Amino acid sequence: MNTSRHLHGPKPTPLMINKHNSSKIYKKDHNTSHQRHKHAVQGGRAYKSPVIVYLQSPKVVHVLPHDFMTTVQQLTGKPIASSPHQNHS
Repeated sequence: MNTSRHLHGPKPTPLMINKHNSSKIYKKDHNTSHQRHKHAVQGGRAYKSPVIVYLQSPKVVHVLPHDFMTTVQQLTGKPIASSPHQNHS
């Protein structure tokens, strides 16, 4: 079985994001945009909800509650603070 992956056809163009137009990316679903507009104009002020763009697929990490802070610090690159739940050897 051949496990190598090759593109069929020409290489796609690289994704380019224009910083000035990046806030204009919306989902094309009419019902969702109508609901978003109703929630956006609450209190007389217009509110723009942030657009979340993932560079990589989100990863699910299962941890015990007492290991949560340590795991977050490891994943974000922050130094690990000592905790009363950790054993020092």
